[in-house]
Amino acid sequence: MHEDIPAIELLQKAGQYFLPAVSVDNVIFGFHEDQLKVLLLHMSTSRKWALPGGYVFKDEEIDDAAVRILKRRTGLQNLFLAAPVEPGPKC
Repeated sequence: MHEDIPAIELLQKAGQYFLPAVSVDNVIFGFHEDQLKVLLLHMSTSRKWALPGGYVFKDEEIDDAAVRILKRRTGLQNLFLAAPVEPGPKC
């Protein structure tokens, strides 16, 4: 979809391509040696850890953005992704 746009252009003209104030963060759970794990990325520019996330293109569905971002940041694909369910009315 937008793979042909150079990364520097996406950064310089972010407002032209992305929805304002909308981003996606993926939380990937796994088990290793009977322990629950969460996938985090080490950000080389800030030396901090973060969830794999990014911005949503203006012409993109949120679910599609989650898949695109996860693949781009981690190389992972064909995973079961589920959006959090909004809580119902309190009893």
